[in-house]
Amino acid sequence: MKHYNEYVDSRGWHYRAMPLIGGQPYAICYQRTPGGGWHRMKQMMLRMTLAEAKQDLDEYAAKKGWTGLTNYMGGNP
Repeated sequence: MKHYNEYVDSRGWHYRAMPLIGGQPYAICYQRTPGGGWHRMKQMMLRMTLAEAKQDLDEYAAKKGWTGLTNYMGGNP
């Protein structure tokens, strides 16, 4: 499975695995509009490593048919 840094759905919402405040744990978050705030997807489990969170994101995005963005360089890591 190919790993992406970020995904976008048909509405234009962006999704990314990122650390919560304080650096841990990691969560899958979404952003409705560019430059807007990031919000945690509460239905997804928190993970202790970024790799685990990214794997969850990759699997969820594949199920939903989201488009992967490979070279996105904005916002939080």
